[in-house]
Amino acid sequence: MTTEEHTTRNGPESPANRPAPLLPWLFLLVVPTVLGLIASAMLVVDYSHPVPLFCDDHGGCDAVRKTMFASLPFVHVPTPYLGLAAFVVFAILLFLKGARVRFVQWTLAVIGAVLAVLFITVQMRIGAFCKFCMVVDVSMLVLLAGSIRRKLFNWDAPSSSWLPVVTGIGASLAALGPLAVGFLGEPATRIPPVIEREIEKTPKGKVLVIDFADFECPHCRIVHQKLTRVLNHYEGRVTVVRKHVPLVKIHPHSEAAAKAAICAEVQGKGERMADLLFLSPVDRLTKEGCEKASHAAELNFDAYQACVESPLPNERIEADRATFKEAGGLGLPTIWIGRQDLRGSGFEEADYRAAVEKALIER
Repeated sequence: MTTEEHTTRNGPESPANRPAPLLPWLFLLVVPTVLGLIASAMLVVDYSHPVPLFCDDHGGCDAVRKTMFASLPFVHVPTPYLGLAAFVVFAILLFLKGARVRFVQWTLAVIGAVLAVLFITVQMRIGAFCKFCMVVDVSMLVLLAGSIRRKLFNWDAPSSSWLPVVTGIGASLAALGPLAVGFLGEPATRIPPVIEREIEKTPKGKVLVIDFADFECPHCRIVHQKLTRVLNHYEGRVTVVRKHVPLVKIHPHSEAAAKAAICAEVQGKGERMADLLFLSPVDRLTKEGCEKASHAAELNFDAYQACVESPLPNERIEADRATFKEAGGLGLPTIWIGRQDLRGSGFEEADYRAAVEKALIER
């Protein structure tokens, strides 16, 4: 066998065993993998806490978190867990060799890039951008470019002996660092002054629950049932303050229901009325339907009618909307339990119970 034949079959020039140039390998494969790990780990922490630690809890991150794409369908696992798992796999594939490895990486990169384009499109459609989501999505697109080059040119890891060690340490720190900070530390809660003022007015020893609500909102209805079961367990130890934010553009009956609830509060039967309104079919949240609910709540009907026709409900709704805006509200449902902000309908009764227990300790 000639030297040329030996080199072609077994040596470093074999297309199946060609070391990649160092700089393209770093910038097209290693750097996006590490950045994707860091951003995904941060998102995992933020999606696992009621109050985000790394992201702005009233900005684009919060808006994206409220979309249907924030969790995987059917299993209800936050989407960032999928991203973190994907980048861990990419980190492992970087230093494995062979045609199969390159094909697997290319396939995963194509799937990841399609999802990245989808998530970027969603953010463009809602007009809000999550900075860490964008880092993940752009990193995945760069990884696709690197994976294509790796497959086309039969790249495997450069021959530098230090690169796998340094990359492995960097990737581990990138994934574990934010997770350790997020899950071993206590996430900082940014309390709007308007919420602090409400807490200061709460009787000592009691937990304040602020419910920004719309009686026609389907997610508010889900949350109300969960929250009611939890608060019944803490009867006498919680104070519920309902702020009415009827979204009349999408919920045409919500304002009539809000006025009815406000006038029931005037007579000291706000919670009874709220229960009736949340349980009523939405097509019965009309003026007439609310009047029937007022009878069921055993209100003084003459006083109720006079209240509904007075300026009081409109003034109260405007004041509650202003409070919602000052508190950084973006969407409903929004619940504050003590100093903890629980937004959306994805929380379980255990989450609300834990928030009440924490607030009781703080009081």
